[in-house]
Amino acid sequence: MDADPFHIPLDQLSLFEFDDNSIDAVELFPAIWIAAEAIISPDRRVRIQGLEQIAQTQAARFSPLIAYLLFTRLVEPEMDSRTSVVSILADGLRLDSEGSVAPETVRLQLINDLACMRTRQIYALLQVADFEPQASDSVAVLLNACSFAGNHLSDILIDRKLALAEAQPTPARRMRATGLICLGAGAGRTGADLRQARGSDIACRSGGVVVQVRGRRPRAVPVLSCYHDLLLASAAFAGTGLVTGGHDPGRRNVTTPLVSALAGGIDLPRLDTSRLRATWLAACAGHLGLATFMHAAGITCSQRPGDLIAGLEPADESAAVRLLGAARQS
Repeated sequence: MDADPFHIPLDQLSLFEFDDNSIDAVELFPAIWIAAEAIISPDRRVRIQGLEQIAQTQAARFSPLIAYLLFTRLVEPEMDSRTSVVSILADGLRLDSEGSVAPETVRLQLINDLACMRTRQIYALLQVADFEPQASDSVAVLLNACSFAGNHLSDILIDRKLALAEAQPTPARRMRATGLICLGAGAGRTGADLRQARGSDIACRSGGVVVQVRGRRPRAVPVLSCYHDLLLASAAFAGTGLVTGGHDPGRRNVTTPLVSALAGGIDLPRLDTSRLRATWLAACAGHLGLATFMHAAGITCSQRPGDLIAGLEPADESAAVRLLGAARQS
């Protein structure tokens, strides 16, 4: 079995990690131990006092155990306290005022814990960013350590882009912008495949909604079920015309006006159609259970699945619709 390059071996957590910057911290042992007990107290006021003590002593920068205990408080119900937890944890991954980093064991402990975050912790962090905008940078530091967070962030971004598409000033702009997002995030189309999509290429069949791709690699692509209704509306509006507008599908900048229209200021980055495709790929991989298969097989290199399927035939359209989460919802 191949070694997992993302596995970080960690010994039993120590209260102190000694280096040149933390050697004096032992003198604070009684206060830090009391603070560690306080942050897991059921009493809100005691937890707040414990967090204040940890922030003052910077204990999380030299104690793997304190860093772990703070990580467990990311879902702290009190938003002020949760914001403090986020700030302290983020500081553990930043340079201090003297340009020094926290001890390696502390940083590895934090990165390992943050990489294991799932939906509950990720949304807890996003709530902090909404509650206290000035904490957004600290939230970003923690989210960057978790690859799983990308799935949720892409879903949120697409939801906001769809809302912006719905707010376009004319029906034509609304339908074309919505079609662009749905073809990218719902069917993985980009480049020429995106520009050449016509309303007549989109149909309900095989128990779902499929997009017929023409060109050098003709194929039928099942559309993720959450985009069915919006894409069908855009297809009906386009008829036999191009879903994203224009008359010449070979014109390379045909989608540029739509992408520009979906720019939402500094807090909503420019739409990237390749990112929409990446979102579709991740969703399909989830429906197929690809991560479970690769983990069970001990595969870490993406080349190996390609070798495995080289001699296999793809399933028929109906099976593809079921496998890829594209079945029509009744």
